[in-house]
Amino acid sequence: MDDRQDSGRPPMPEGMETPEARDRQLVRYEETPVVVVSPVRGYVWCVFGALLGTVALPLAAYFAAFGTAMLAARGGDARKALPLAAVVAVGLLSGAGVPDVLMGVATYLSGCLLGAHVARKGTSVTMATLLTIALGLVFIVVDAWRAASLGTTIEAVFSTEIDRIVETYASQAGIASTGALETARNVALLLWPSSYLFVATISVACAQLGSRGGLRRIGADSPRLPIRYLDTPLWVIGVMATAILLCALGGVMGERGNVALMLGLNALLVARVILALDGFGVIAWLIARMGIGRIGTAIALAVAVNIELSLPVVSGIGLIDFWANFRRLARGSSPSGEPQS
Repeated sequence: MDDRQDSGRPPMPEGMETPEARDRQLVRYEETPVVVVSPVRGYVWCVFGALLGTVALPLAAYFAAFGTAMLAARGGDARKALPLAAVVAVGLLSGAGVPDVLMGVATYLSGCLLGAHVARKGTSVTMATLLTIALGLVFIVVDAWRAASLGTTIEAVFSTEIDRIVETYASQAGIASTGALETARNVALLLWPSSYLFVATISVACAQLGSRGGLRRIGADSPRLPIRYLDTPLWVIGVMATAILLCALGGVMGERGNVALMLGLNALLVARVILALDGFGVIAWLIARMGIGRIGTAIALAVAVNIELSLPVVSGIGLIDFWANFRRLARGSSPSGEPQS
């Protein structure tokens, strides 16, 4: 007769009661599960992203990066994840014009490139910025071609739209056109390229999310870069200095310097956004040292975003951190963002 106390539980299988067996069992459950995924799944997600190329650009970037990250992390040939024919086919079947097809192809390619990069080297501010600028330039060229086919230019289209917005605001506010409104209108006319960069930023951000999602789907190791360790690339300071020089030349040259002024203002805006990311990293780092939880961090960052939209305070913090290095980051060694000891 079994002298063990009856606990009401089913008996443990034979061979699982020894300490060695329990240790093996604990190790098995503590290990991170790795999902074995056929490369076909990665290609399927890439094709799905390609099919969305002329329907929803952010979704096309997301699923392209999702599938490519799965392929790159599992040793698949990411170069095969370029079924551009799907973009062209869907564009033709849906009646989309050549400009829409070209924008879909460019967005899909950016998602593939970012997905492969994140899977192999992790998050990179430089890579994301270069893809955003390249994608924005493609959008500008395509829309310029579209406007030329209609007998107009991008500048004329934006000028008409901005004039309509200014007139609507002035009529609703019950005021006549003032010098401040005219200045705002002129600045907006110079910043129209940034609207394309904004659209490209949304697609690249979705591609970043897709890359992370694809890696999580297969249980692959994906080096994360917490926001508190985001750091400004060294080249941003060169971009900012060049932008300031172009703005100064544009101001001196008058109307002949509009192109230089436009390039300078838009480059300065790009540098401001990257420096703001650095500033958000400093704020998140300070909050983490104070022991505030995730909800408090989210609220503080939301307030910081609201402040940055009005005044360049957060980007100023990022600029100061470039030299002060408050977080003691190991700059120039690796993108891990780990602080120096």
